[in-house]
Amino acid sequence: EYFRIITKNKFRENFINFFNDKEKSDFHLYLYQKENPEEFVESNFRLINGKCIKTKDEKLILAVHKSDNSMTDLLIDFEQYNLE
Repeated sequence: EYFRIITKNKFRENFINFFNDKEKSDFHLYLYQKENPEEFVESNFRLINGKCIKTKDEKLILAVHKSDNSMTDLLIDFEQYNLE
């Protein structure tokens, strides 16, 4: 159990550090700013599949690669986000 907890925490820490370091990661994270993220996901499922997560506190975070221009029109409802 102790090993599992330590490993999980280390993995989370490395994941956060990777995405927050713009020299290591070519992804930008965005936080959905409107109510009802479920509706947004349903409407855009094919485009955002595998590119977003829903947090424990019901926030929708979208990861966009710097060369992915397919998401530009969707980002109007998002703001840049850094993991904590």
